[in-house]
Amino acid sequence: MRKIWFAYGLLGIFLSTQAWAKIDRDQKINGSLETGFWYLTNNVSDFDENGNTYTSQDNYGNSYVQDNYMLFHARLKMDVGDEEDAVRFHTNGRFLYNVKDQNLFYGINERYRYQFNDLNVELNQAIKNANLFVGRKTNYFVGGIAVDGLTAIFHPKEDLDVGFYAGAGVDPRQFTGYIGPDYRYTPINFDFQAGGVFTTLRKNKFQLDFAVNSLLYKFELDRVNTFTRWMAVLHDSWSFSGLLDVGVAGDTGLLQAQTFIHTKITSRITNQLGYHRYRSVYFDVSDASGVPVPSDLNPNFSLGGQVNTSNYQTFSNHTKFKLQKNYFFTRVSYTKRSFDDLKRKVFTLGYRDPNIGQSNVHATLQTSLIDNFKSYHAIVDLMLGTDIIEQKLEFEMGGSISYNERQVYENFQAVSGQFETEQESVLRANLIFQPTLKMAWYVQYRMYNQVDAVNSDQKVKLHEVFLSTNVRF
Repeated sequence: MRKIWFAYGLLGIFLSTQAWAKIDRDQKINGSLETGFWYLTNNVSDFDENGNTYTSQDNYGNSYVQDNYMLFHARLKMDVGDEEDAVRFHTNGRFLYNVKDQNLFYGINERYRYQFNDLNVELNQAIKNANLFVGRKTNYFVGGIAVDGLTAIFHPKEDLDVGFYAGAGVDPRQFTGYIGPDYRYTPINFDFQAGGVFTTLRKNKFQLDFAVNSLLYKFELDRVNTFTRWMAVLHDSWSFSGLLDVGVAGDTGLLQAQTFIHTKITSRITNQLGYHRYRSVYFDVSDASGVPVPSDLNPNFSLGGQVNTSNYQTFSNHTKFKLQKNYFFTRVSYTKRSFDDLKRKVFTLGYRDPNIGQSNVHATLQTSLIDNFKSYHAIVDLMLGTDIIEQKLEFEMGGSISYNERQVYENFQAVSGQFETEQESVLRANLIFQPTLKMAWYVQYRMYNQVDAVNSDQKVKLHEVFLSTNVRF
């Protein structure tokens, strides 16, 4: 597998050098490089006043409370050449490295992971009024489907594009965010095939994407779907946006739907009303959507041979009340899931002031009440910040306190009248240094004080540090 990855890397280097050879040296290289380091540690190895260390009593093992976890990540996005060039090169990839060779229940299990969203050469003059992309390209206007092959975009009119893509499909198990136990390192998997046609329309006040996608595994049908995305401005005070993803074959029915109505009620009051429905995507032949649960984690829980296609539906409303530069905001949402008919209700009220009393201090205060299917949460959050060096060095500090209540479950059945309660707090501090418009440094620190109600109300303190840099070029 690593030989295949090495060969793919050589191909990328070759294509990039060919693209570079075709580009004048005064042309631009645009993109960004982001690197980061995440460190998480806790006090579970410390002794309490009785000389006892933290113990896990939930029958899941204690990998999720190990002493520390360190993860390095890097993301590179680069476009070589201008739009007028005959040849351009594009790459967009991510790399994760687990510094300590150990597993973490909530982290990546492998020592490293990587993924490429894009690694292709763009040919602008091979066909008149067309752009050809050879290599891996993620086509977001068809719903984010990636293909290793050819993507062709034709421009019959200035505001109209039509095209197609075809080639090897990308195995979902090779993405860094894949949560199943079978992450794969094979860069190209020819067992998967993908193809589709699409059109995009771009007007000043109306935009539309429409695509028909087909995904196969070993030339047997996984699914066919239609994807539609739109945005319309009907008036200065009214606009609409949304998307629709409908399965036609293999995985039929409504997969995802979104609708948002943006309203400017007055010069000081704006509102967004939204609806979102989604369910799991089912791959019939490849079973790429299957996420089996290891028997040593929970032998009583099994997904079986089918993907759970129950749906979630959310109605939400966001309102912003502007005063001067400061404003109040509210959010109300209601979610219902179909597999057990349980509901989630969220109410948030907040206040934001970017310049308190014309000073250099900004503040955000918000409180949230959440009735979350099988639990209840009340949260108060406050952040204060100031510019140490105006528009270059910013410091923020604050935190949150929360009250949490959960129904007690035994053998997956609710125990009537029994609840677990926890009071938790989080202290946060951020330092943002931006010496130029193209460079930024971030330092973030979090300290969590938690009570583990599942394990005899044991107190756990976690420290989280995140260091990140971002360079644009």
